[in-house]
Amino acid sequence: MGLRKYFDDAYTSSRVGQALDLLIPDYDIGGGRGGGSAKRFASDFYLPNRQKKKTFDYRCEIDEPIGAKVIFLMGMTGTGKSSFIKLLTENRDIKIGGGIDPETSEIQSFSFYHKHQYVVMVDTPGFDDNRPNMSDSRLLEDITNFLIKKHKGKTLHGLIYFHRISDVRISGTAKRNIRMMSSLCGPSAMKNVAIVTTRWDEVHKEQLQAAEKTETQLSGYFKDFTDNGAQLYRHYNTLESAKKLISSVLDFTAIDKIQIVEEIRSRKTLFQTAAGRELASQLAQLEADHVQHIEGLVKQLEAASGLEDNSYYDELNKLRNDLRERRGKVAKDRQKLELTQLAPTPLWRSTWLSSLLAWDN
Repeated sequence: MGLRKYFDDAYTSSRVGQALDLLIPDYDIGGGRGGGSAKRFASDFYLPNRQKKKTFDYRCEIDEPIGAKVIFLMGMTGTGKSSFIKLLTENRDIKIGGGIDPETSEIQSFSFYHKHQYVVMVDTPGFDDNRPNMSDSRLLEDITNFLIKKHKGKTLHGLIYFHRISDVRISGTAKRNIRMMSSLCGPSAMKNVAIVTTRWDEVHKEQLQAAEKTETQLSGYFKDFTDNGAQLYRHYNTLESAKKLISSVLDFTAIDKIQIVEEIRSRKTLFQTAAGRELASQLAQLEADHVQHIEGLVKQLEAASGLEDNSYYDELNKLRNDLRERRGKVAKDRQKLELTQLAPTPLWRSTWLSSLLAWDN
């Protein structure tokens, strides 16, 4: 009996759950142990006609075929990641993020074919999205686990960082995202990084010179990237532009070394990695900024306490309470980062399924 047919038949009779429990009784797949989790793993792996979009769970995401090339997308909210994916996948269900509630609230994967090549694009929310259900420490943990898994299979071929050309100045949040990407990748992976400026389709003829000046200035911010082999590209929000960019990234060889993966393999905790230290520093600065702003609001509240109109006082008080809540969230996030433990999966766990599949063929 072929292995694929066995898994197909076994799924309905729970034999695959029992089999995987015997093979890997302590293997946590997708949040569970053996039984139903193992059955879900088997069905996910062999399920035909998979959807183009799915919520990413690094513990059970083993759905791209052999030879697939994975491209990782990063950048601030609103820089055009979702628009880029929608162009290439022709998936009309993808909503374009905007305002304070952007579309990308968690890591998601999207698959499509390009020149007979199966491609998986992984879309991530930007750091500092201020979502109640996604902290920066959790995002870093999820990204790290994803990079460990894909690097193990040598399927990660490129990373694309998106930045709006309309942003004349680099905001504090943009700087945070740039520093995080740099600390995640490290110098060795920079040759597989594409820095993409977006919204060139919105640049009018009389604005072109100013946009090109901004592009030149941006090259200075990305000097650490370009000095180590990263390339700068323009995206005009057209299918032709998107395909041209993807073709360039697919020409990359698989990434040899990713800094945070090497650090975790050397038994560092997430907090001890360069990205972990960078994020901890950023969170500490955010907390200090919140404290300073709260102190300023307290003084304004004292001055406004004698006013007959209470609306100004109430507004200041609301701002103070909001800042206190945000400060508490940042402090909790930093504590969680310090306690997060990540370790590479033992070799036998990462290779047993590949060996079975090779035997089946």
